Amino acid sequence: MKLKDELVEQARCHPFGADIVLAVALGLIAFLVPHDSGEPPSGPNWVPPAIVIGMLVAIAFRRVYPHTVLGLVLAGTAVVLVLEHGKSPILAMAFVAICTVAYRAERKGSIAVWLVSGFILAGAMALGTESVLRFENFSVFAWTGFAAAAASAVRSRKEWFAEVEQRAIDAEESREEEAQRRVVAERLRIARELHDVVAHHIAVVHVQAGVADHLLDTKPAEAHEAIAHIRRASGSVLDELGGLLDVLRQPDEPITPTAPAPGLGGLTSLIDSFSASGLTVDVQAKGEPHALPPAVELVAYRLIQEGLTNAHKHGSGTATLDFTFERGALCIDIANPCPGATSLGGAGHGLLGMHERAKAVGGTVRTHNDGDAWRVAARLPFEPAV
Repeated sequence: MKLKDELVEQARCHPFGADIVLAVALGLIAFLVPHDSGEPPSGPNWVPPAIVIGMLVAIAFRRVYPHTVLGLVLAGTAVVLVLEHGKSPILAMAFVAICTVAYRAERKGSIAVWLVSGFILAGAMALGTESVLRFENFSVFAWTGFAAAAASAVRSRKEWFAEVEQRAIDAEESREEEAQRRVVAERLRIARELHDVVAHHIAVVHVQAGVADHLLDTKPAEAHEAIAHIRRASGSVLDELGGLLDVLRQPDEPITPTAPAPGLGGLTSLIDSFSASGLTVDVQAKGEPHALPPAVELVAYRLIQEGLTNAHKHGSGTATLDFTFERGALCIDIANPCPGATSLGGAGHGLLGMHERAKAVGGTVRTHNDGDAWRVAARLPFEPAV
């Protein structure tokens, strides 16, 4: 079995050499196998051997010029069959040429090769034997069809194996792409969570540190109050980061949240925390409140948290928060005085996270300066309760 595999591999690596070996083997069959018909040849004795040699040379180039070789071999075989009265082993060369073309053709092409080659060879047999209704004539036609069918079957089998292999490759690539997509999605999720956990409290720390530095000498009591805000905010950051890191260190265990996901029910405490750190928030609600899906509530909470954080960091100490409950959508508008600003400072991760979160629930976010204030306008759709 190993020797056979090596020979097949050598033939694949050196196709022209394999065809030369095949031509030599066919030549041995043509010249060594006895085929005396009992009648003298119809032409000169040297003609059939010369034609056979020419056909053998053509066989060596069957992969390069398959159709030309088939035409030459069919013509040469027909002439030899007529000259030798239908008795000649060179039919093997014709079958090889037929297989070569049929292997490369589609189903209809294989049938055409069979019919044309079969009629040519059967006709040559009939002319050589001077008899139409002989068994040999019909058998040649049948064997020609068998050669074409065998080549077509080999091609179909090879195509099937190639398709199976390609499907396996595509499936593996799809698995790798899906794994990569999940890794990217998880990285984005972790980045958003880290930003949401840290940004608000760090903004408070930043603002209150500036307040403490400004009032430390003139109003130490207020400076100490600002430092207390810093202590509480930094403690909250450490606690929330610790919880997030605990989850990340347990990748094989199901994630069980230790607290419910934040939603609109936690807005009061969120706004109170901003108020305590010096940001005055004017809240207005319009429309009839609806029960929101948890995912939409979480996105709304995070958008408000990020919008007010930016207002606290880059604004003048005041902000407005407007809710509008529409049928099938919650509209959020956050504005803070920031005249002349066309963009917020920083790396922009927070704004990018806002757009990604809104998109995850089918919503949209628009951030712009309307001339007097920096505005964040979000629309989050949801299925209204019936």
